[in-house]
Amino acid sequence: MLQEIERDFRDRVNFLTYNIYLTKWSMRQARAVIRNNTDERDIWTGLESKTHYGRPNFNVDFQDIINEDWQMTQKRHIGVFVCGPKPLVKELQCLCIKINDHYSSTNRVHFYLNKENF
Repeated sequence: MLQEIERDFRDRVNFLTYNIYLTKWSMRQARAVIRNNTDERDIWTGLESKTHYGRPNFNVDFQDIINEDWQMTQKRHIGVFVCGPKPLVKELQCLCIKINDHYSSTNRVHFYLNKENF
């Protein structure tokens, strides 16, 4: 599905960005995969966006999204989709609430948490 979206919406700037993390990998395993993957597409997913290895720093990731474009005149609605254990969902839920509360007066950005079950 993501491959189709990448293809169909390639010309729409900032339509969809995503990060996929494999968190149970050791850095040694990840380095071996990265070293052997010279393709333009991800070795696991076939997507243009490469898979990240290890635990994400959501505070940094969310701040990067907020700072992405200071020229935005319209409020940005950011969907956060998570598939994972309850502690991860809770962490992201708390972060979304914290950021939404902080930026509510500026009307610049709003994060929406969506929990997915596969």
